[in-house]
Amino acid sequence: MKAKINLNLLFTLFIITATILSSCITSFPTTGSAVNCNGQMIVPLKNPTIRASFPGGQQAMYKFLRENIKLTQETKIKGKVRVAFIVTKNGEICDVRITSKPKKYIDNEVARVIKIMPKWIPGSNGDENIDCYYLLNIKF
Repeated sequence: MKAKINLNLLFTLFIITATILSSCITSFPTTGSAVNCNGQMIVPLKNPTIRASFPGGQQAMYKFLRENIKLTQETKIKGKVRVAFIVTKNGEICDVRITSKPKKYIDNEVARVIKIMPKWIPGSNGDENIDCYYLLNIKF
C-alpha cells in the first residue's frame, strides 16, 4: 500500500514538472520553417553572423522598455519575462511570442510594447540583411 502511494506521488510530481517545463518551451517553428510575418512568408535564421540590434544599443532598448511598459501596483512583480520575436531584413518586428511561464497581464503588456518598438537594425550574414529571431529576457 505504501509503495503504491509513493508511486502515485512520484507520478503526480512528474506530471506537474513536465507541465511546468513544457509551458516554458518556445513555440517558435524549427529552423528553416516558413513563418507568416506581416503578410509575407519568410524563413528567419536563429544564428546570423551579425545579430539584429535596437537603434542606439541595449541601453536605449531597455530605456524604451522602461518608459513604455505600464504596470499597475497590483501587477508589479519580481521575476523575468522571456520574449522571442523576429526582426525582418527591413528592421520590422513580427511574430512576438512570450516563451517564459505565462503571467497573463504582464505578458500581454510586454508583447504590446515589443510590437510598438521602432525599426531595428537588421541582422546580417556577410553583406546581406536577413530575417532573424531575437530572444530577449526582461527582468522586473
